[in-house]
Formats: sequence, C-alpha cells, structure tokens
Amino acid sequence: MTRKVEQLAYKAIRKEKEAATGDYKKKEIRRKKLQLAISAVLSFPLMVSHFSFTSWIYLPDFLMNSLVQLALATPVQFIIGRARC
Repeated sequence: MTRKVEQLAYKAIRKEKEAATGDYKKKEIRRKKLQLAISAVLSFPLMVSHFSFTSWIYLPDFLMNSLVQLALATPVQFIIGRARC
C-alpha cells in the first residue's frame, strides 16, 4: 500500500509500531472511555437538579448555585466536547 501511494507522487507516513499492532485504536478507546466517565461525573449533578423525576436524590445546596453549575458544565462543553479535526 505504501509503495502504491508513493508511486502516485505522495509521501506515505506510517507509524510502523502503532500501525502493525493496532495500539492507536486501543489508546483512542481508552481516552474516549475516560472522557465519558469524566463528563458523566460532571454532568450528573446538573441533570439531577433540573429534572423533577430525580427530586428524590439528595443534592447539597451549593450545587444549585449557578456559578458552580457553570464550573461543572464548562469543561464538558469546551474541553471534552471540542471537535478534533
């Protein structure tokens, strides 16, 4: 495959170790799982505080503060949710 790409006057860049073993996929899956866990932990108090069917779950009063909710939502929105192009 690399030879074919180079015949078309392009330079093929390949990471031999990662391409051969598929480690890059495992790393990406591990990173996505970590992001999911972090975003779930940060989003849980926001979801509980805004739905009536979760009113039986106790939340400390400081979590109802709008600045605390902003601090919880910002990393989910702008760090974990950013698009990687």
